[in-house]
Amino acid sequence: MKEKFKNLQIIFLGLLLGQLTFAIVANFIITSGAIADTGMLIYLVPAVMIVGIIIGFYIFNANLTKVAEKEETIETQFSKYRKSSMIRWAMMEVGNLLAVIAAIIEANTFYFVLFGFGLLIFATTRPSVQDFNKRFGLSSGAEKELI
Repeated sequence: MKEKFKNLQIIFLGLLLGQLTFAIVANFIITSGAIADTGMLIYLVPAVMIVGIIIGFYIFNANLTKVAEKEETIETQFSKYRKSSMIRWAMMEVGNLLAVIAAIIEANTFYFVLFGFGLLIFATTRPSVQDFNKRFGLSSGAEKELI
């Protein structure tokens, strides 16, 4: 089980670094000038980011509440935790990547501020044994199995 938690943390770090790398590459691309200036992206990007964050957290919490109410094995609980975490990360990543794409299209670095905000929220969702324990109220023996 300890190895599974490490694998989930590696997936999280991969997603985090992927977004950061994409933003760095985009920063070099926008120095060549705007592809288009739509004007509507300034409203669309924050809306998509906020909706993605809210929906991601809602789905995550709703899925884990259902699992916590049932008497399931730690393996099943972890499986649901992993699946719910990935859904939440995907919802958040959509907004972050849209912000970087908008920065490229409009050659406007303001979108990197939105990206930074989204990345900070994304970073706070790092999986941990403590969070898992808090959500499922594991016994001390089960928690030691994860550490």
